[in-house]
Amino acid sequence: MRAQQVHEGRHVVSQGYVLISRWALPEHLRPWFDVTANGKGQVLEHSVVMASIIGRAVDYPRETIHHKNGKRADNRPSNLRLYKRGEHHPGYGDFYQEWQEALAEIARLTATHHVGPPAE
Repeated sequence: MRAQQVHEGRHVVSQGYVLISRWALPEHLRPWFDVTANGKGQVLEHSVVMASIIGRAVDYPRETIHHKNGKRADNRPSNLRLYKRGEHHPGYGDFYQEWQEALAEIARLTATHHVGPPAE
């Protein structure tokens, strides 16, 4: 992929997607992108944004990210939508992202609060 535009570590490639350096990510996010980084250590910016929303890495053979306005360089959270692969169109599978966000919140809450019967 040949970069068309470079702006503060962001590379817009010919397909319109934005690549960013894995090393520019917060340290706790880097392991999520070990597998998906290209040979130069770059990752898709929309994957990083979605991972921060759902609290985990995107499962790329099973999940896909849709840019609502069709602009692949517009990676604002409000412009991204997570779908199960094969359900990548509006109106079908619309609640998948909410389900993933809820699971992330449950995991966060159970990690910080005791869940289960009261301790004796």
